[in-house]
Amino acid sequence: MVVPFVLNPIQVRIDAEWEQQLKERGYVKIIILKARKMGASTYVHGKMFLAILENSGWHCGIMAHDDAGCGLIFDRAKTFNDQMPQDMRRLLKND
Repeated sequence: MVVPFVLNPIQVRIDAEWEQQLKERGYVKIIILKARKMGASTYVHGKMFLAILENSGWHCGIMAHDDAGCGLIFDRAKTFNDQMPQDMRRLLKND
């Protein structure tokens, strides 16, 4: 089931730090020590997906500690992409 991407309290805190760093430095470098299922990975993934949509010529690579993890992350990108209007979708490759 797909639901609207509404930030939870942890994601709101990450977003505030993200936006502050971007404003002050022009780039973001955040290390998140986290428990599972807090939404940090989904937040970062969504933020990067949006950046790629908004910036022509940008590309993104996905890395994980194993193939299964990489597949799960790629599936999330595919879900984001599939829910976009047709004219905004990007070509996704899973090599």
